[in-house]
Amino acid sequence: MPLFMDIHIIDSETLVAEDVARAHVQDLNVEKKYGVQQLKYWVDTTNKKVFCLMRGPNREACHAVHRESHGMTACNIVEVTEDESRFLLLGRIKNDLAYAESDDVLDTGFRTLLRLDVFQFCAGLDREELTSLIVQQNGYLLPHDGPHTLAYFHHRMEAIGCARFLTQALQRAGGKVEYQIGLTTGQLLDRHSSLLFEAAKRDLRVLAHLGMPNVTFVDRATNTVLPRGDAPVETSWSLLSERDLAFLSRALAVVEAELASPALTVARFNQLMGLSKASAYRAVKSLLNLSPGALITNIRLRRALQLLREDRLSISEITYEVGFNSPSYFSRVFKQRFGHSPSEWIPD
Repeated sequence: MPLFMDIHIIDSETLVAEDVARAHVQDLNVEKKYGVQQLKYWVDTTNKKVFCLMRGPNREACHAVHRESHGMTACNIVEVTEDESRFLLLGRIKNDLAYAESDDVLDTGFRTLLRLDVFQFCAGLDREELTSLIVQQNGYLLPHDGPHTLAYFHHRMEAIGCARFLTQALQRAGGKVEYQIGLTTGQLLDRHSSLLFEAAKRDLRVLAHLGMPNVTFVDRATNTVLPRGDAPVETSWSLLSERDLAFLSRALAVVEAELASPALTVARFNQLMGLSKASAYRAVKSLLNLSPGALITNIRLRRALQLLREDRLSISEITYEVGFNSPSYFSRVFKQRFGHSPSEWIPD
């Protein structure tokens, strides 16, 4: 039978874990009637959220259990894979309730996700070393589509430590690689999710596709999730607020929508963003230390790297796919940026 996870956002002044535990017992009393098996649940008393993992024939049966047992139906439910369930079932539980390090600390469903994108121009990069570093720092590799690496951490400082070690390993490779690292912290689901950690994954994709060279982005939730007194993120890393992420997401969407068009100029970008020339320049410069024109070029070149990796188009075809007018100009810009021509790319 398929696996499902749901989220309940409780409309009350307070949420008490003991009340949720009693409701869970009521679920257990009726679950067999609908062919459902409750596996684990998480309680976030601060944000008044409950997450439930269960196995059942369909979404309707899962909803029916909650509706009959106590009436608190979920506001969203998504199907999860068997691979995802393996990491969801990790960690401490007591009577199906998820706990953190000890039995008196609830696991609220927050995780810090790390995404690593690496493009290599010469053979020799040890990708297994990078994967081992993640595992050594208590990271759990998440199943996903694509050549990037995606992992989650229970603790922010472990994710930050992992990013530091990854940076050191990648810097040892010198000019042979280009990389982007992103760290975001989020919960298992939200009201509008269609998959686990959807919001965090979406933000990480945006940060990767901006094409910033050899940079680590960290959202403010990752930098503030631990109590006061814990060490901040590296001062050289780029720290982004929720508003910053929203702006960058919009900027990327604007460029990607017209990526193949050479008519996507800075003036066109400003128009689509609804900003004056000065406002657009200040916004992009403050977040990325780039001009809007350089950002557009970075996004074009990041897409070119992706197409080179896929190894299905010629360099001439890639040129026009990413909005350049001539292969010779594309190759010149590419080499200025990466130190290698497109023809020197070595597929993974």
